[in-house]
Amino acid sequence: MTHLSVDQLMMLREPGVEPGVVGARAPLEGCRECQEALRRLDQRAARLKALATLRPARDQWAAIEA
Repeated sequence: MTHLSVDQLMMLREPGVEPGVVGARAPLEGCRECQEALRRLDQRAARLKALATLRPARDQWAAIEA
């Protein structure tokens, strides 16, 4: 059995209207490995979204210049 690639799984995460996206869901419905890979991808995306946004302080130029 051929499993979905990471690129194909990424396409399935997006709400798409492209004809190929509908056809790519068929292997996902019948394959536990592909379902698990998509679940892990969703979890990874959620963890990345939960990371704090790093913003540099604006008043550090004097320290950098020194």
